[in-house]
Amino acid sequence: MTLIRNGLMALVVSFGATFSALSLANEEYRLTAFADVLGYAQIKSKDIASAKEFVSVRSEKKLDFLELNNLCVLGVLIEDFNAAIDACKVAIEKSGKSREIGFSSKKKALASIHSNLAVAKALSGDLEGAQYELQMALSLNSRDTNAILNLAWLETSNIVAGL
Repeated sequence: MTLIRNGLMALVVSFGATFSALSLANEEYRLTAFADVLGYAQIKSKDIASAKEFVSVRSEKKLDFLELNNLCVLGVLIEDFNAAIDACKVAIEKSGKSREIGFSSKKKALASIHSNLAVAKALSGDLEGAQYELQMALSLNSRDTNAILNLAWLETSNIVAGL
């Protein structure tokens, strides 16, 4: 991870998910992917076939927490919510062992991961778990735009009706 040094976090790129399990026109959740780490190219391309192939050949053991976050995002995009949840959980666990970025940057990255985990949980039907993850995200970074928007999405969407 030579690109991430001296407490600088990789550029965070946010985008509205275009591959949603519940693609109602007025519903939008947001995911955060980290640039310059594994998986970002597949996310940016929005190519589902490429994303599925990428996810199927990756081992969580060899990925760092930023790469695991991207794996989580890919899981949501290909609608494999269990894989997304697992990748996000492992990313959160591994973040504590990482010394590649500074404390403040790590908190912001963790907030993004919790927000992504919330989306995966919500789309899998675990609305209470999603609510909890969004609260965790906002406790780590109260200014995380995606977490704020995801909380509004969770509270106002028709996600319950779609399950």
